[in-house]
Amino acid sequence: PLRGVERLMTMPSVSIDQNVCMGSEYCVRAHPELFSLGDEGVATLADGGAGPLALAAGQVEVVQQASRLCPAGAIEFC
Repeated sequence: PLRGVERLMTMPSVSIDQNVCMGSEYCVRAHPELFSLGDEGVATLADGGAGPLALAAGQVEVVQQASRLCPAGAIEFC
């Protein structure tokens, strides 16, 4: 079985470029189960980090939508 980084490379994942995020909160308002606003006013993922975070099958479409909503283009779907 695949482990760690190898597994992440084969699964859809999301990350946030926090240097690009402008804190508009579109992702947070649309999908609070996956995104939140961190202490510095930029988006974080549900685990509190910037990713990459492996996605379950049902989350792929949600993340694709959030990526399209982000005016800064900070949400990276892989």
